[in-house]
Formats: sequence, structure tokens, C-alpha cells
Amino acid sequence: QVIVKNSLFNLGGRTLLIVANLVIVPFIVLKIGIANYGIWTILFAFMSTFNLIDLGISSSYARFIAASKEKEGTAGVNVVVTSGLYLNILFGALFFLFGLSIRDFVILKVLKGADYEFLPEIYTAALAVFALSYVFGIFVSILDGAQRMDLTNYSMVASKAVELVLIVALLSRGYMLGGIIAAVVAGKVVLVLSLLAC
Repeated sequence: QVIVKNSLFNLGGRTLLIVANLVIVPFIVLKIGIANYGIWTILFAFMSTFNLIDLGISSSYARFIAASKEKEGTAGVNVVVTSGLYLNILFGALFFLFGLSIRDFVILKVLKGADYEFLPEIYTAALAVFALSYVFGIFVSILDGAQRMDLTNYSMVASKAVELVLIVALLSRGYMLGGIIAAVVAGKVVLVLSLLAC
């Protein structure tokens, strides 16, 4: 029964996120133009590959949390979460520093020809968002380990709703890529706060 319930919450949550992304992309392209959207997409894809750095460690937290809860109770879960958070902080810092060290290369070689005045700042802000998102990913694993996909999906949908509303509001006011990053940051803050509240 728990498996079916969790599967339905995952299906529903993921479906809502996919639909939201399909709806917002044309609006973003309309507001910032195809060239700037291309910059954002390349940055997003480039930084998403950094998630491979942890070699699956983050996804294993849910299993370790569930096993620790069963064997050792809250004390065991606390050890796994604390260790995981420290490890995520380490990987997030390494990810950020490595990304920062190759910023000029990425801007000059990967994004060559991109005519955007604040590209170094946008790159650095996007890098910080991805690094912090990685660090706080441990909180999703806590709920997954507790088999509370309902709470995980509620948090993710609430986060995406905030992000979408802010994207529409900020892009409508002309904030371009900086507006998208601000909206993503706000969405991540809502995600972390809602996960902590669970």
C-alpha cells in the first residue's frame, strides 16, 4: 500500500513539474529571447553534469536513512544526515570552486559569441544556486528514506509554483537571466524551508 501511494505521489508530482516546465518555456523565450534562453539552457546543462561528481552518493542517503531508522532509530538517522550534510557541503564547495576556476573558459569557449553584459555574474550566481541546491539535497533524502514521497512532492510542487510565479513577475519587469536566477533561488529556499518543516 505504501509503495502504491508513494508511486502515485511521485507520478503526480513529476507530471505537474513537467507540465509546468512545458508551459513556462515559451513564456521565457518570449521575454528573454532565444539567444538568452540558449545561454540559460547551456549553463543549466553544463552545471547539471556536475551532479555526476558525487557518483551516486546523494541518492544512497535515502537507503542509509531508512536502514538507520529501522536499526538505530532517530540517533542513527541523525548520524547519517549529519555525515551526509557534511559530505554534501564538501562536494558543493568543490563543485563551486571548480566551476569558478573554469568560468572564463566556459564563457569564452562554450558560450562563445554570447552577447550578454553580465554573463560572468550570471554564471557565478547560477553556479552558486546549483552548489547550494546540491548541498541541501540531503533533506529530500530524509523524506525519501522515511518513505514520505507525499511530503517530498508537495515541497517540490510548492517550490516550483513559487519559482514560476516569480519568473513571470520578474521577466515581465525586464529582469532577464538575473530574474530567472532570482526565481530559482526563491524556489530553492521554499523547497528547503518546506522540507525542514516536514
